[in-house]
Amino acid sequence: MKRLIQLSIILAVLNIAVAAGLWYGFTVMKEKKDLETKLHADIAEEQQKWKKLAVLRRAIVLAEKDRDAYAKYFYDPSEESQIKFITEIERLGTTTGAIVKTETFDYARNEPRSFRGSFSLTGSWEELYHTLRLIEEYPGKMVVNRFDAIENAPSVERKYSYWTGTLSIELMSIKAAE
Repeated sequence: MKRLIQLSIILAVLNIAVAAGLWYGFTVMKEKKDLETKLHADIAEEQQKWKKLAVLRRAIVLAEKDRDAYAKYFYDPSEESQIKFITEIERLGTTTGAIVKTETFDYARNEPRSFRGSFSLTGSWEELYHTLRLIEEYPGKMVVNRFDAIENAPSVERKYSYWTGTLSIELMSIKAAE
């Protein structure tokens, strides 16, 4: 009987040791599995970041191409740039048949820096309207502040009625003074 008790105690201790070993193995494996899940989530997050970065790189490359195309529409405050801009606006009128003359033009140094100008227009209503539409669609960041037009009666010089108008604009596409 003594031997049976000793054997029972040994089996109970052995049973407790095996149970403790299984419990320890289970907790260690659970921690490893949790760590694996966290690492998979981190890898997925990093892959998302790389995808976003690739999209941003592509957008930057495309924007760089566009920047080169639009750079000619950005002006600096120099007199040459002002003359270039006035010439381009007056040329828009000649492409439509309207006569565009610069009345006033100045450089506003306060923020946001801009060129402000007023122009007189003469021509048929279609020519004036077409000129206005070209100015509104101008690639530079231009704001049309005011456009007025009046119809004039036919005269000795002109057989048909014609329109005269004024256009007040503000160009915001100014490069930083370097």
